[in-house]
Amino acid sequence: MKVLVVFYSFPEESSLTGIFRGIEVCCPNKVLIMASRRRCGDVESLIGKLKNFFEGKDIDFDYFCNIPDVETSLDEIPLVIDYLRSITKNLKGDVCLMTSCGSRLELSSILMLVKRDTTELLYVSFLWGPWSASFYPYTPKPIQIVHEVHPTGKVLCLGPYPYIDNHEVILPPNLTKLRKEVLSAQYLINSSLSDTPCIATRDGIDCKCPKLMIRIYTGNVLVSNTVIRDYCDYDSLIQGIKQLCNDLDRLRGKIPDVQFKALKLLLSFSGIYLPVVEDLNFNIGLDLKGYLLLDAIRYLRRSVIIDTNVAYFSLHTQIYEDPATLGRYLTIPLCLYLELYRHQAQITNPYEGLRAYLSHLATEEINHWGLNTEVSAFYTPCEVGLAITSRANRYIVVTGDRSAYDRLMRFLDLNSLLIKPTPLSDVRFLSNEKSRRVSYAYYAIAQLKALTKLKHVKESLRRLNINVEITLER
Repeated sequence: MKVLVVFYSFPEESSLTGIFRGIEVCCPNKVLIMASRRRCGDVESLIGKLKNFFEGKDIDFDYFCNIPDVETSLDEIPLVIDYLRSITKNLKGDVCLMTSCGSRLELSSILMLVKRDTTELLYVSFLWGPWSASFYPYTPKPIQIVHEVHPTGKVLCLGPYPYIDNHEVILPPNLTKLRKEVLSAQYLINSSLSDTPCIATRDGIDCKCPKLMIRIYTGNVLVSNTVIRDYCDYDSLIQGIKQLCNDLDRLRGKIPDVQFKALKLLLSFSGIYLPVVEDLNFNIGLDLKGYLLLDAIRYLRRSVIIDTNVAYFSLHTQIYEDPATLGRYLTIPLCLYLELYRHQAQITNPYEGLRAYLSHLATEEINHWGLNTEVSAFYTPCEVGLAITSRANRYIVVTGDRSAYDRLMRFLDLNSLLIKPTPLSDVRFLSNEKSRRVSYAYYAIAQLKALTKLKHVKESLRRLNINVEITLER
């Protein structure tokens, strides 16, 4: 008998990640979720989903939700310890204790419960970024490393990928179409990594994966062959994305312009390229050039209003990382909606067909978050509407159009930012640079894979005589 014990914590995504990664590395017969009294309803609902998800598998699920409701004071630990000890002393066989929140209260309590010879104490880490509000197995396995805090040497296993094909029964609710496809694409990638433990022990991290290939064809000609030699190696991942962007730059002038524009649009929308500040025409305390647009907005803490082109620069990906900040400071002008609609309605060539569907996805993403709308900015082209509105409402205008920035925003002396899509490998971040770059990189690959599988995108690329393949190969 092997039991996985997980402490329910908030947000629920951390608990779910602990459960799924714990099942992978412990191969338990039973999963026991412990929670405080105030979380009892949440845990009952979660247990129902898990039983449905693992139906037909040899795993039993149970829970206790009578842990005393305490605050974070270390003086209250004995209250928790006494209760947990009364439950865990009756557990038979080997035990895996999994924690995912890392609070002093939880870790201290668990350490005092450990039976030195039969209890494996584990901790799962998480690099959030645009994966916020999601959980494993819909997040990349390489950023969900399981750490052995107290090893026994006999509890861990490497079981098969234990998840059913109908994985959508436990997907987070109320997802946009694109977000759902991205998480599903990552799920499929993870399913190919069942023989990769991604465990950190005293001897190092065991997380070696197959190579990831990104191939781009125009017609029958292979024009880009990106090799990420180890999908789980962070440096290989970033270097591979840099190679992909370099390959695209070399294609300028060597393939038809319409194909180049389509590939640049696709890679920018997916997040392989991210928007950074190229120039600004007002003085602040920090030189923001080269920094991610999201970080610039975080630093400025002032209302910004965006041009239509910004919606195609993976704006939605940044919103997933920090919806609170962008929900507060980001405003969508009415002219942006009008121009996105025009892009969907007026299609005269295959490139515009691709842009039309991406504009549809961008509109859904923006609407999903209920961002502020400025209805007075209705003139088109949108840069004209922004110029008129921003002077009256003191917005900072964000545009990716160099001509509009030079000839209109600077000429009218409007506070404005010029942004440009930049290879993810070269983007600067104001905080947690390495971990966020890695999180964005995994998201960009999953998003590119998801986009190229969508019917309308695939058909548009076919008409452009473009084929993009993303595969894990051993």
